[in-house]
Amino acid sequence: MNVLLAEAPYSYADFMVKGERYFPLGLGYIASYIRRAPGRSVRMFVGSLGQFRAEMKAHPPDVVGISSMTNTYPEAARLARIARECRAGCRIILGGQHVSSVGADVLADVPEADFLCLGEGEIVMDRFLGEIESGREDWTGIAGLVARTPAGVREGPPAVLIDDVETLPFPARDLVDLSQYKSHGQMRFGGRTASLITSRGCPWRCTYCSSNVTMGRKYRRRSADSVVAEFEELYRRHRVRTVVVWDDVFTLDGERVMDICEGLVRKRIRVSWYCQSRTDQVTPEMAKVMRRAGCRAISFGIESGSERTLERIRKNVDLGGVGRSIACCRDAGIRTQGTFILGFPWETPDEMEETVGFALKSGLDIAIFFGFMPFPGTDEWQFVPPEVRPTNVEGWRTFVCNNRLGRTWNRYLDDREMKAVLARAHWRFYMRPGQVLRIAASTRSAADLLGIVQNALSLVSSVAGMTM
Repeated sequence: MNVLLAEAPYSYADFMVKGERYFPLGLGYIASYIRRAPGRSVRMFVGSLGQFRAEMKAHPPDVVGISSMTNTYPEAARLARIARECRAGCRIILGGQHVSSVGADVLADVPEADFLCLGEGEIVMDRFLGEIESGREDWTGIAGLVARTPAGVREGPPAVLIDDVETLPFPARDLVDLSQYKSHGQMRFGGRTASLITSRGCPWRCTYCSSNVTMGRKYRRRSADSVVAEFEELYRRHRVRTVVVWDDVFTLDGERVMDICEGLVRKRIRVSWYCQSRTDQVTPEMAKVMRRAGCRAISFGIESGSERTLERIRKNVDLGGVGRSIACCRDAGIRTQGTFILGFPWETPDEMEETVGFALKSGLDIAIFFGFMPFPGTDEWQFVPPEVRPTNVEGWRTFVCNNRLGRTWNRYLDDREMKAVLARAHWRFYMRPGQVLRIAASTRSAADLLGIVQNALSLVSSVAGMTM
């Protein structure tokens, strides 16, 4: 059986360095898991719509799996249409964050799709392919699978999480050219870049986040030995020198973090790496050990400087402790980044100013201010009026496009005013002599400096576009 796994095309919005692209870890894990069965040939595709058409014609698959986020859902529908045009008899299955959030309605939106994969995809896809190979094609018992049948849409039992993530093989990075991937400028430390995850699930209940839709809230971690082994494979086999760790909160288990760092040092794995953390999960001792093991940057999801907003979004950030965490990273030589969201539906202009003011005083090296966008599957989706909620692919295309162009969901500011708030926030944060010096001092190589400069140029261009 020939299987093609494809990621819907996506380009990042304003305030991001253009050209960054990350290996699709979700598809990589599925590919490595399903190809263990004999008789399966698995390919992965990441590219443009035209390139996808060429791939379909050059290597006609029996099954096409397409993954998408909400931002890429319209493109996923296009991929499904191309797949059906090129190979009428293939089975098309859609999955990813958006499909898991919306559910069976996707089959009404995308008539070319035959199946949906909800939640984590490894076991669902393996069982789905097994049914085809056996000739039984009984879809009703596969948890997390939705099927279009002659009798109508049939949903299997609810999706279940993979408890033992240690049993999953490393992502199938050998199926792609890793040299095509590049990180954001502020984490571009030189050499070939790769990404990985060391755990799944986030126990926090932030109202704006859709991570739990596919990965759940149950925290499931890999052992330190497994993580170090993947780092080593990237370093020695794939010649990777920069690693982006995409865990929601890498530092949740402090003892495991220390064990991972000690393993990297012991095995002389000389890579620079970036991770995400909460500000209450980093200690001075941990920061020093992480830096010695190659950690160059940590991103903190602070999101707001307003106590009322933090309470509303259930972020549970202690603003008083943020500065201490940033300081201990700075003392250890780790660059700090903070992400903030402006324009929640209820948020007043004064509360947004509290957030910007907090960022200015925080001591962060990098700050990124996002305009609020509601995603299906999150608590914030309730603020999207029923008459505005998309009901078909074109509706989602308009929804996504409007948000990329700066649509506001805030009751106090219109679109133009919200764009100006975001533009001024970035301008005020970065266009300070002391901030320029702080960022310059955090660079350690020509590639690092070039990435920061590219980020700055992208920022200036975006600010200019927003304020025109």
